[in-house]
Amino acid sequence: MNSFEVKLTRIRRLSASTLDFRFEREDAAAMSFEPGQFFRFTFTDDQGRFERSYSLCNHEGGAPSQLDLVISRVVDGRAS
Repeated sequence: MNSFEVKLTRIRRLSASTLDFRFEREDAAAMSFEPGQFFRFTFTDDQGRFERSYSLCNHEGGAPSQLDLVISRVVDGRAS
């Protein structure tokens, strides 16, 4: 499993409960993925470290080092 750092570069509101997040790889390396493949993100909050899986929604024409995620809010959901 490969690990890499990302930084948040954009947030767009798509609806009252859904946001589009764009991340950029810190090392600027190109992303290589298959449709439907998921990525595990590690988060830390007041309850400690935890992981969540997300599928990328990147589109053709985006920068190769970007990761786009569309995330809907879940009540009491960590990382939503």
